[in-house]
Amino acid sequence: MYALARNPRKFQARDTRKTRTQKMEIDPLAPDTVEEIFQALRLLEIWTAKARLRADGRCPDDLDDEQLAQLGRELLTCSENRTAGLEVLGENMECSQRKVVILKTRQAHRAYREMLHYYAVKNLLDYLDSHHEANLVSMAQVLSGPRQRQWINVGGQLVSASDLEMLLGRIKSGELDSWDAIHEAYENIWNVYPRAKQKHAFATLLDLLAVKELTPALWQDALAESARIAEYIREQVYISRNKDYENPFRQATFANAEEMRAVIGTIDDNGFVKQTREDTKAFLDRIESAKARV
Repeated sequence: MYALARNPRKFQARDTRKTRTQKMEIDPLAPDTVEEIFQALRLLEIWTAKARLRADGRCPDDLDDEQLAQLGRELLTCSENRTAGLEVLGENMECSQRKVVILKTRQAHRAYREMLHYYAVKNLLDYLDSHHEANLVSMAQVLSGPRQRQWINVGGQLVSASDLEMLLGRIKSGELDSWDAIHEAYENIWNVYPRAKQKHAFATLLDLLAVKELTPALWQDALAESARIAEYIREQVYISRNKDYENPFRQATFANAEEMRAVIGTIDDNGFVKQTREDTKAFLDRIESAKARV
């Protein structure tokens, strides 16, 4: 969680280009990553279902992938832990004959779902922030649609597969016959990327909740859950960073605790911890604002 929170700022700080002609998506939770998370969830669900069936003396081959995924999802999301003690085996993960055992499957499934939830709500809040008159109904009208599942990383810029295919078609037909024209087309795609990302976020939330409509009650619950996740990230950042201050090997390089504090300060002096607290407070404020716009 520390790395996920830190990476965007780190990448932005390290981008020292004088002229930023090439556009880049620096958020680790972007549409292409989100689609990979959806795929990872499905694999965990299928593998967990197979493990449950094997443990019950049944043959996994009796069910197709859709049935296995549904069973696995039920096992991994129900309040009762019905996966304890299961040997969940990963398939096609390495070129060997040995078993690949997936550890902490239930925790991984939950963490992936939290990442999807946080991504979806964060981008929907971005939409509301940039459209001050919008509410849940108007947002749904603008952002509704099928989830775009294929995204291509083109030199750091994310482009939907359909947009890239259209761009290549315009190049092949001669419509775009110069580098300037091609660069302008890239720029135009980048300019509409925020809306495409927000549409993807809306569809992501619907698919995650397994609903066709985002009702006011569901939206309020989604906002509350995203607040919990944001606070969890803040806590994990603190815990991860605090390990450096409590590391006995690092402490051994100082004469005493007082000298260590004088040289490197305390965890509460850490710039990233401070920034995360500020960002979390700002995010929670945005959530409170969104709650009033249903």
